Parts: sequence; structure tokens; C-alpha cells
Amino acid sequence: MSRAYSLERAALLKILLHAAKYPTGSVNGSLAPMLETALVQVEAYAQLQGLQVLGYYHANERLNDAELGPVARRIADRIQQRTPPACAVLVDNEKLRLFCRGEQVDVLSLFLREGSRGWSRATANNAGKLAIRGGGLAPDAFLASHGKGVHEQLCDFDDHLNDIRKDWTNKKLALAAS
Repeated sequence: MSRAYSLERAALLKILLHAAKYPTGSVNGSLAPMLETALVQVEAYAQLQGLQVLGYYHANERLNDAELGPVARRIADRIQQRTPPACAVLVDNEKLRLFCRGEQVDVLSLFLREGSRGWSRATANNAGKLAIRGGGLAPDAFLASHGKGVHEQLCDFDDHLNDIRKDWTNKKLALAAS
């Protein structure tokens, strides 16, 4: 069974800026600290927007760590229980380093749940594919946003829990995703 997932360029830019905001720590989408509370809020927001939560993104804290770790797998499991075709997306920090040097590389790795085998990296064999709508994100768009400090303005769910005036949906965040 082929499973294809796609992201908007603006979503990819948010993921990369979120990882850039915490360069020495792991980043867990918007759902890490208070998983149930966050998941309920995210699902309610998605429903109001006519959307559905279909996955989870994660960035590891170590540059050479390209695996979906135990915490990330548990969070992805929780989302997959609620939405069976769910996926997990991992920021590949080594490729992000190349991307920041101006190389056009795929910085995200798609992980799919394979029954009792758990989460594994998507390959041609398990027919998983992740596409970026609109043709991907140019390194210069990320670097321009990063250079303007946009990553420091990005608010995640942790920020929102610490100060409820902070908007975890980042509606007002100016993203130059072109």
C-alpha cells in the first residue's frame, strides 16, 4: 500500500526555524510536554480549520543522530492510535547543515509505522513518500528568515504554556516561504 504525505513550504520552514530556535536541544513538534493537552488543542484547532493531524515532527539534539528515538516514537504512536495513517518526520541535522550551506537537499526523513515492527524510515520498499508542495524550500528562504531572527519569534506549545498570550499556531509569523 502506497502512502504519500505532503507539506506546505511554510510548514517546512516552520519546522526548520523551530529546530534553529533550539540548536542544542531536541524539538518535538508542538506536542511534547503535555501530550494529551496539546493533542486535544491541536486536534480541535485542526478540525476548526478543516484539517486533520496526520503526523508529528522531531529534531534530535545531536548533529549525527538521524534516528527516531524512544520519546519521538511514543509520541508518534499516540498520534497513530488516533489517526492510523499518521507518519513521523525527522529533521536530518547533517542534511540541515548542508542545507544551511546552500545545498538543495531533502532535510526531512519520513518514518512510517510498520505493524508490530514499529516505526521505520520510509523507503521504496514500504512505498512511503514525503513531498513538499510548491516544489520544496530553497535554502536562501530559510537563511533569510533565520537571518531576520524569525526563529526567535516562533512560539511552540511550551512557550504557550509558559505564557498563554503566545500563539502556538504562529498565525502572525511572517514566513517568506517562497
